[in-house]
Amino acid sequence: MISQHTFIPYDIFNQRDTPVELTVTIGNGQLASTLIKINNDKLGDFNNSFSESLGKSSDLVRKTVNLFTTIHDINPDTNKVTMTVKLRGGKSEHEQTVIDSSVPTHGDIATALVTILLI
Repeated sequence: MISQHTFIPYDIFNQRDTPVELTVTIGNGQLASTLIKINNDKLGDFNNSFSESLGKSSDLVRKTVNLFTTIHDINPDTNKVTMTVKLRGGKSEHEQTVIDSSVPTHGDIATALVTILLI
């Protein structure tokens, strides 16, 4: 099993009502499930790769976004799992690889906690 925790400070200050968008990409034909919370409020549950608006930057300053992701290795051709997070709507775009590894045996899982501080 792989377990990863990533912290991302993302600058959205003075971006007025620009929407902040999150894109999560899960690679290598693996299945994934992600729970998103903004502060302690649930935004939703998402499967595999997805894009979602987090809201207007003016409403999100000083909030914390947590992504709780589980990736299940189902691809019989590879044990490789990847997860990339991309943010848009701040002062610049931000893209970061969270997981780029292989699980020890076919059928294992990888988990990721991504904490995004919107500043």
